[in-house]
Amino acid sequence: MRSKKLFNALSRWAWVWSDALLPFLLSRILILSVAFIALQTFRPPEYRDAWQVNADGAPLPFAAGANLQLNRTHALQNALSRWDGGWYLAILLEGYSYDPEKQNPSGFFPLYPMMVKGVALVLGQGMSPVGLITVGVVISHLCSALAVILLVGLVRMEGDAELARRAGLYLCIFPSTLYLSGLFTEGLFLAVTLGAFYCARCNRWWWAGLLAAAASATRSPGVFIGLGLAVEYMRQRQWQWRAIRWNVLALGLVPVGLGLFCAWLWWRFDDPLLFNRGQAQHDRHFAAPWVPFVRVVETGNIILGAENSWVDFGVGLAVVLVMIVSWFRLSLPYAVLLNVMLLLPLCTNQISGMLRYAMGTFPVFMVLAGWGRNPWFHRGWVVFSTALAALFTAMMATWYYVT
Repeated sequence: MRSKKLFNALSRWAWVWSDALLPFLLSRILILSVAFIALQTFRPPEYRDAWQVNADGAPLPFAAGANLQLNRTHALQNALSRWDGGWYLAILLEGYSYDPEKQNPSGFFPLYPMMVKGVALVLGQGMSPVGLITVGVVISHLCSALAVILLVGLVRMEGDAELARRAGLYLCIFPSTLYLSGLFTEGLFLAVTLGAFYCARCNRWWWAGLLAAAASATRSPGVFIGLGLAVEYMRQRQWQWRAIRWNVLALGLVPVGLGLFCAWLWWRFDDPLLFNRGQAQHDRHFAAPWVPFVRVVETGNIILGAENSWVDFGVGLAVVLVMIVSWFRLSLPYAVLLNVMLLLPLCTNQISGMLRYAMGTFPVFMVLAGWGRNPWFHRGWVVFSTALAALFTAMMATWYYVT
């Protein structure tokens, strides 16, 4: 009898391995293999702000011109910490800084680097750049694996195991999935966002509020998770105001992470909104959502490999399509979350990076999984998305820009 109960329990949770951890593991083998091979094979572009961790473990700029070479001693650490990963490494090594005359890391939120530095100190890695990157990559992988499990579990909670299986797979092979493996916040952000909604669906609102507060300390759009949670709260109460209980106060925890970061910036730099100035230095400021599309049409002359390319334009159009479809395919809380989280980056005068923003918005995978009921779409998307994921990983590893 005891063995039968154990077997039944294992059977109920078998999806954690088959639908979440197995596809995540296989996708990481692909991503890390492609990154390693690309780093051993290809030459980087002559990009003046490129840097790397050299053989002695010190982060230094590349040599210029003909001497431009990739260090292969710390291959995976370098391949997985390009571009924005350098800003997180700068925060880990030197803390936050602000110089109005140049780009700086003040626009990057603190929870992820705090976790990396804390774990590194506990493990005795200290302030070694190689050690910090290694710890960050491990944390990203653990958070990303948890995010896949939560995504599959959340969709299963909605009553469709096949839809859940496809959603988990599509997250693992998404074109920008390389960011789940590197020195970036996507894995952590997805984990706490999905955790917040999972707890909300289980009516554990204080846990939902705490996890949403963590999201608001991880990335700037995290505070807007509260809108989706508020809609979910009222949906569970059938939109009856008299059904509201004291646990609605848990929604007040959502902006706490952002508030603490603003308070620290006020104390340290005398400017609680310094993170917004940091974004402006990266040419991100408020603009109408159609402005970045117009910019590409007027000035875009690059297909792929630079900001605001035609690939970015195509991704932006696909994002708009998903936003529209979500109102017809998803329940209201998920549709609200998806549209708010994707409209925000479209209103920042930039269309670059939309693949990253889309991957950080988990209802996107519910929409894709719904389309995946069509076997032709499913097969085509798996092949197309996996190929793009491999291409973008190779580009990232060798310092080419990835949308």
